[in-house]
Amino acid sequence: MDEMQNTPQVESLIIFNLRDIFEDLANKKPEKIKYFFITDDPFFAENLISETYFTIFITKEPDPNSFTVDEFHTFINTFGKAAYSRDYFYIPVCTKTRNEELRRVLKKCYCKYSHSGWQAFSLGPDYFKNNLKELEAAAQGVIDKINGKGKQKKKSCRLPTTARQNT
Repeated sequence: MDEMQNTPQVESLIIFNLRDIFEDLANKKPEKIKYFFITDDPFFAENLISETYFTIFITKEPDPNSFTVDEFHTFINTFGKAAYSRDYFYIPVCTKTRNEELRRVLKKCYCKYSHSGWQAFSLGPDYFKNNLKELEAAAQGVIDKINGKGKQKKKSCRLPTTARQNT
């Protein structure tokens, strides 16, 4: 009984080792999976996974299933450990402070990343727990936006009134 009280809840929620899977993928050229959502929320870590995207779980304390920000930085910046890490696209979905930390790390390591992908998840994990299809749609919407697909404002091709009068 005492052992269970000393075990952090976060680790018990993660059912597989996200860190090992990321480390394996980062050593291969991107095939199907090309995007990584980086999150510090256990719900997002377990549910932002599909055929084209995967999750990197960030924790405050070292854990064998996840990274701290410093461990993540060291891993993607170590030659030979993450040979293809720069070929993937990263989408931080954390708290504002953590997102800023991760963007600095990704920029320093010359990785491609989203500045605003977190906005698609701004309703928070509690909302998406009851709306899993919307979580999938939000993730796909971010990827579509990165790829230039999705909703875009149409640009007007009309000349300003004064320019039309002079032609």
